[in-house]
Amino acid sequence: MKLLQNKENCLIIALLLLLIFSCESTLVDEFSVFEEATLMGMVYNSRSSPCVGAALRVDDEKGVYTSDINGRFVIPKLKRGRHLIHISNDGHEPEVVTLNFSDRRQILYIRLTSNESLLDWAEEALDELRWEEAEDFIMRSLAVEPEGTRAITLLGALYYRTEEFEDSLKQWQLLIEKGHRSPYLYLLIANTYEYGLESPEEARPWLERYLENHEAPEVRARLPVE
Repeated sequence: MKLLQNKENCLIIALLLLLIFSCESTLVDEFSVFEEATLMGMVYNSRSSPCVGAALRVDDEKGVYTSDINGRFVIPKLKRGRHLIHISNDGHEPEVVTLNFSDRRQILYIRLTSNESLLDWAEEALDELRWEEAEDFIMRSLAVEPEGTRAITLLGALYYRTEEFEDSLKQWQLLIEKGHRSPYLYLLIANTYEYGLESPEEARPWLERYLENHEAPEVRARLPVE
């Protein structure tokens, strides 16, 4: 009698386990077997802040989806399978993400690199004398914002520190053409001529411009004697 009762208990347990696994299997199939579903996700930057107004495009489709104030986005009726998600946002590097959409519960998180982060990394690399890394970050920044003042300034500083003085001057000249009239820019140009290219006469007008805006005895002493 006791043996029979044990057998019955074992049978009940086995049936319960079978029922549980069957339910789990059905649940998994419920989410993974579909032709199309809504994909939700979030776009944020390298500082973990949401990217507002990021534009998302699926594969070669013309339709564009946009992230909201919290960086969230919704792509309705996305077909199951592999997709390329193209993302762009002002002030950030564009990105292409490969997505294998196989579960309707999937949430896609996309991280974009901001121009500000690129410039911060470039400054850090310059401080640590990592010239190639600094140049890479600066060039990536200029691809995002071709006329970015900070990027041009950093590129000029990089060329100066690697003794590419002619190229350095080109960057300072770009800033002048953009309308920058800082006395410190004049001093940068003067330093490049005098110390880099060893041409104190070329430095003179820039030293004079600096002194028109900012009196400094040590700078005045650098003026060539007539």
